[in-house]
Amino acid sequence: MSEDLQTPQPTQGFIPGIRKLTPYWHPYTTMAKERWLGREILEVVSTEFRDRSMEYYKYALESGVTSINGRPAKPDTIIRNGDRIENVVHRHEPPITSTPVKIILHDGQRGFLVINKPGSIPVHATGRYYHHSLVQILRNDFGFDKVYTINRLDRLTSGLMIVPLNADLARSLSAEFVNGSVHKEYIARCKGEFPVDEVVCEEPLLTVDRQMGLNIVHPEGKASCPAKTVFNRIRYDSNTHTTVVRCIVFWFPSHQIRVHLQYLGYPIANDPIYSEERIWGPNLGKGGVDIIPSALVRLPTMEASEPAVDPDTGTLYCPECYLPLHPDPRPENLYIFLHAFKYTTSLGCFETEMPEWASEGWEWTR
Repeated sequence: MSEDLQTPQPTQGFIPGIRKLTPYWHPYTTMAKERWLGREILEVVSTEFRDRSMEYYKYALESGVTSINGRPAKPDTIIRNGDRIENVVHRHEPPITSTPVKIILHDGQRGFLVINKPGSIPVHATGRYYHHSLVQILRNDFGFDKVYTINRLDRLTSGLMIVPLNADLARSLSAEFVNGSVHKEYIARCKGEFPVDEVVCEEPLLTVDRQMGLNIVHPEGKASCPAKTVFNRIRYDSNTHTTVVRCIVFWFPSHQIRVHLQYLGYPIANDPIYSEERIWGPNLGKGGVDIIPSALVRLPTMEASEPAVDPDTGTLYCPECYLPLHPDPRPENLYIFLHAFKYTTSLGCFETEMPEWASEGWEWTR
């Protein structure tokens, strides 16, 4: 849904390793999308926005905070073409890492930024994230009101991003990424002892969940989602039974490196999706899967864990919106071992520092 940019900046808070926001009221307005037409609004919001439970959305609709064309919407209201949907939500943005966004280069003459994005920060406002998105952080913390994001890293992925500051450069640079002329190198830490020799994976990817960008290796993906990743081992660590690998990607569908490593039998060591035995079984999806695991139908959402007592209020639920309160995540659970390390474009060759978890002798605290 579109965002009201006049939403007041909520209070920031910092605890070791984590950046938090106090919950705040936030208005949404959107026009009905084609895929929503003819469907009940409860079904639409509970499937399109999975950060809250079906029960929460039913309560919100019955309480009258959602309207369609200025009239209160009930759970069974059918969405029609041209409908204007308005909602007010008490927003609980998830915490993100306290590691700051780092500007590596600001080229004012050519009009672009090169930044190092920490893991845990989504590029755009999405789901429960708004102020804790990269675009808003660049606006609120650095004063860049208009940015154009080209290489959109996953929320859990850290690393290099080239951010144009004008539309003309955004168009030309976007074309470079689309036509495959950008050289892209990533660093990952995967489970197991990766082969010493170079490994090339060209398995096609099929999107099985558009909202999450979730992909699997599947022959039906060949035409719509070509993918190629070249892997080279950097070092194996026998203490953690993990390997640091360099990944050179061609094309780049969503989650390509994560899915290709999973397919090869070496998933990213702390990947909450593609390295999760409860979803993929003991082989963790090695060699692909014949069907979509039933556990993927609804991956854990905000309501999946038990509520925790808020240390300030002593309650289990938010007194404003009755949303279950949950404990803060551990800082080491806010990212995965995947880092965009180097890009070579017509603007030049840019790289970041190697992530700490890729260094020799690094100790994994789990």
